[in-house]
Amino acid sequence: MKRIPILIFTLFLGTLLFSLDIHAEISLEPLENAEGSGYVTYRNQTTEVMIPTEYTAQKTEFRAVWVSPLVGDVGLYTNDGVFKSELLGVLDVMESFHLNAIVFHVRIMHDALYASKLNIKSNYIAGANFEQWDYLEWFISECHRRGIEFHAWLNPYRITNSQTSLEFITSKYAKYSFNPASKADNVIIGNSGAILNPGEPAVRKFVIDTCMELIENYNIDAIHFDDYFYASMPANSDYSTYLKYKSNSQTTNINDWRREQIDLFIEQLSTTMRSYNQDNNRQVQLGIAPTGIWQNGNGVVTYDANGTAVTNGSNTAGQEHYSNYLYCNTKKWVDNEWIDYIIPQSYWSFELKAAPYADVVDWWAKVVRYKKVNLYTGMGFYRHFSGDSGASWETNLYEASNQVLYNTKHPEIKGVCIFNYKYVKSALLNPGMAKVLNEYWVNPVPTPAIETMTPLIPQAVESLKIHQVDNNRLILWWKPSTDATKYLIYRSEGAINLEDTTQLVGIVGANKNGDCLFSQSIDYEANFAVVAVSGTGHQSMVQTIHTSEATTDMPFEVGILNVPTYNSVVYPKASMQINFASADIFIGSVMDYQVYESDDQEEWTLLTGRLRSFGITYGYTFDYPNTLHPMYVKIVGMNEFGTLTSPVLKIEIRIYQPSDLLSLSKRLLDNQLASIFGHDE
Repeated sequence: MKRIPILIFTLFLGTLLFSLDIHAEISLEPLENAEGSGYVTYRNQTTEVMIPTEYTAQKTEFRAVWVSPLVGDVGLYTNDGVFKSELLGVLDVMESFHLNAIVFHVRIMHDALYASKLNIKSNYIAGANFEQWDYLEWFISECHRRGIEFHAWLNPYRITNSQTSLEFITSKYAKYSFNPASKADNVIIGNSGAILNPGEPAVRKFVIDTCMELIENYNIDAIHFDDYFYASMPANSDYSTYLKYKSNSQTTNINDWRREQIDLFIEQLSTTMRSYNQDNNRQVQLGIAPTGIWQNGNGVVTYDANGTAVTNGSNTAGQEHYSNYLYCNTKKWVDNEWIDYIIPQSYWSFELKAAPYADVVDWWAKVVRYKKVNLYTGMGFYRHFSGDSGASWETNLYEASNQVLYNTKHPEIKGVCIFNYKYVKSALLNPGMAKVLNEYWVNPVPTPAIETMTPLIPQAVESLKIHQVDNNRLILWWKPSTDATKYLIYRSEGAINLEDTTQLVGIVGANKNGDCLFSQSIDYEANFAVVAVSGTGHQSMVQTIHTSEATTDMPFEVGILNVPTYNSVVYPKASMQINFASADIFIGSVMDYQVYESDDQEEWTLLTGRLRSFGITYGYTFDYPNTLHPMYVKIVGMNEFGTLTSPVLKIEIRIYQPSDLLSLSKRLLDNQLASIFGHDE
């Protein structure tokens, strides 16, 4: 933890909430009320909320969105092609909006939206066959290729959010004896659902094991929990658990004991993850997104000698997650730096009376001020559409841009996460979000450094080359650097200036082939620079190249085309279908495809039949040649940057039913007769 000098510490004592946030280098003005008469003030005060007069572009910033099938951000899995197309659509939107992190729901109801030996498969992806295609592995790889972080969002304890019984839960998991939900002591039935019992050590171990299974099997960037810990429940739901274990605790009442159980879980998980990171050269973060209010108080914050905030809570009057029913002491997790980032769900607007945005985020900025934990705000953009008394979310079309602008007032606020994707994808229809995207977030930006981790400085880029596609289009290419997870690309007609955020034109990662590619269309000479970034967010030395150094060499592939398949009956002149998935494209736009056939793999003929598209999969129907010999098929894909050729598919006679055998016999007889009588039927 950071220490502050005693002199400075004494100056902080008694300092009021609002006086610390005014920075001389930022010009501020009062924030007007939505109705245009008067100004927004802090809760129950006459002090006006001051907002920057103009946006200051950030050199690093967390720009994220929550994505979950639970709220309709993505649909149920139906087949590989449709799901892949939908997930690519999410990333296309994120990339166009210069978002750099996705918080994706992988554990919703004590289940798994991924390949797991510990948890049952979620109904949302019931049809997925992970042995044939692990969509999550592919999706994470695609995120990273685009320079987007993947944060795995888990609900640690929730089993169901609908009315249920203990008998139903334990019977559902009866076949999974290793799963804590199979035993009654490990389950709490709440007022509107069921959770795993946080007070049981077996539950804590299981959830930690679940997190570690994800970390070990998938290249995730973070484990992320939201606000679901304890649930709303009858007062004595876990009283027997309290009696069983209270002798192991220094607490004197069940409420403090409940908070301690969550503390134990967070501390143990943090210790386990950091040990794993250290042993395996990984930088997986632990992040929490609790409800916006720790405790309601007077908003005053002072500091002790360790830089720990001394406060009774924010100047608010809403639900507290410290108390009933969530029992989460998130401030303690920040104070002890057990977590790497925190995203309070500050979903409220500036003019909501109970918990105004400024009162909430000002307080959190002070809590993290002398801690290494990164603070991002949770934006409730959905409230603009929900009609749930969002105050100025409903009356001020520029609420979103005001919040992003206001955040720049606090150096402690290092970004924002937006709830939820369903609304973000149509964000340009809202003037406030349109302003954010068109005026504030006009350039890409890397995520902030993770201060809780030992800085990891990656190796500088080597073998940087420019491939000239045509007069205007070019591709930068390089091989991945040691300890790098992403790369920043700068462009300038003059000298490269890494401090100039307008020169940052792209962020990418390595693709499946181990290449790093970035395309650009420019009609002038320019300098490019590439900087490697590690998993802790620290940067390498810069490597530069000029467009005059461009060559026509192409030492990379523009994508990968997998071998096509067929699953139909095959015999001479039988109608059959070739199927193939669209290429994993590393550079450029969607490809056009052609199908070629050969009987010797030397001479190839273009097939001109109908090629049908099913999202990102394709089918080609044709008649098998009038022969018993095998035929060979390959797919060729083309876009503006290059051509791909699939592995060759060998097709041989294939029958499944006795009727197919009869058809084949008839075809052979017809062929024999044709050869005798000199005509072809």
